[in-house]
Amino acid sequence: MSAYRPYSAPSESPAAFLDPASGTPEASSRPDTNVDSYAAVDSFWATLRRRGRRRLFDQALEFTRRYRHVDLPLRDTPDPDELDFVLSGHQPTLFHPGVWFKNHTLHRIAQEKRAVGINLVVDNDIDTSHAIRVPRRTEQGRVALESVSLDHHAGSQPFEQTRITDESLFQSFPERVRMLLRGLVDDPCVTELWRFASGSVHRGQNRGELLARARHCLEAQLGWQTLEVPLSVVAQDWGFSRFAVEILAEPIAFEEVYNRWTQHYRDAHGIRSQSHPVPNLGRENEWVEAPFWVYGSESPERRGLWVRRRATRLEITDRRSKSKYLEISDRDLAAEELLAAQSNAWKLRPRALMTTLFARTVLCDLFVHGIGGGKYDQLADRIAEEYLGFKPVPYLVATATIRLPGVAQHPEADHEVKSLRRKLRDYRYHGEHALDLMDSECETLRQRKAELIKNWPAKGSRAAWHREMESTNAAIYQRLQVQVSETEAKVRMANIQARSEAILRDRERSFCLYPSAYLAESFDQIGWQA
Repeated sequence: MSAYRPYSAPSESPAAFLDPASGTPEASSRPDTNVDSYAAVDSFWATLRRRGRRRLFDQALEFTRRYRHVDLPLRDTPDPDELDFVLSGHQPTLFHPGVWFKNHTLHRIAQEKRAVGINLVVDNDIDTSHAIRVPRRTEQGRVALESVSLDHHAGSQPFEQTRITDESLFQSFPERVRMLLRGLVDDPCVTELWRFASGSVHRGQNRGELLARARHCLEAQLGWQTLEVPLSVVAQDWGFSRFAVEILAEPIAFEEVYNRWTQHYRDAHGIRSQSHPVPNLGRENEWVEAPFWVYGSESPERRGLWVRRRATRLEITDRRSKSKYLEISDRDLAAEELLAAQSNAWKLRPRALMTTLFARTVLCDLFVHGIGGGKYDQLADRIAEEYLGFKPVPYLVATATIRLPGVAQHPEADHEVKSLRRKLRDYRYHGEHALDLMDSECETLRQRKAELIKNWPAKGSRAAWHREMESTNAAIYQRLQVQVSETEAKVRMANIQARSEAILRDRERSFCLYPSAYLAESFDQIGWQA
């Protein structure tokens, strides 16, 4: 088995990381025709893919048309069986431009390949969308970070469950952001974004969905033509339930494969933490933990799913609500039972690895990942190859580094800090070069230091020599206290400037702090090419 591929964001700006890169032989895995490798495995997966893709297309069209115009560059036939599907996905947050670059890449591939680009709004993750960090210029000219809330913290609930609780706080968000950015960024796209969001905002509105819709409307304004649909919508369909049954049906076998490859990943990367990249699945007597979450309106916190198989009967529980039973001698029927068991109070959702494994086995021909997803799907590939018997469709890793406009590419403050610290060290250990030679005492110290360097001691008498050298260096350093104090003051100022520049250069500032035209031009400059 080959080693895991390393991925890292570019250090320059604007710059993109794409793997496989455009023009390389590996790029041939991008969609020109439907992936048909599943037919060589068995007809079950081909049938599941055909049915799942049809439903995904209908769901995404229906969902997107609720709030924006759809104009896809499709081939002559609208038949989903004849279309290529390129998917991506992310949580509905105000993420940084490197994440948003995935959506641009999704649009470009779909345009150039005349495929359907669909972004899955991953709303089963914990909601972290209530605040962002915004840089501001202080009265002293420094740059500091300030947290700006768009709503109250929802606790550890999934995006699907969180709602807007403070309308006035949400509505005032762009004004508060602009005030902080004054003098740094003149036209942040948070203003445009909130025009799309504020028209329908009300207490009780799903916060993540509102942010995702606003961002998708902004993408339409930029000319990006993709569809979107929440993962929660896709998960409420027979195709997802049938996929879940395939994982749940052999709980012990899946747990063994999952945990073995997860540990292999840790060993390959020297990771000691048992929670990274994902925790192992647990096993307690007959019960096995499955890679799915359960939550609902009455208990919004995510809970793990546990499975126990006895003969052809599968018992599943979240350890809070009543157990549910599936007869898996007919797995298609079991999928119907699993789908029927879902309600507002009991929602079955995939964990991270299962989200893209489902997408890449059932829904798409290519998946566009960020760096994190690309790393972890190397693990998912190994799990799928052993447990399912085949490798899912390919994925492209895409991210970008785009700094705020006007930020220096190569900060001088970092270099100045290093230079000044070297100077301080030289004062302590090589201060004779900075002594005032017009001062007779200074000249005496300099000569004594030169003699010590010239007369390197023989073995056995070095302790006394070292004591004399330390004493001489200390005396010289004492003579340089004015210069030392001045340099230390310069170090403090340079450190302040370096911290300010580091804040401005951080690639993980929210995209809503940037002018939309600036980001769009940067994406076009560095983006995917056929």
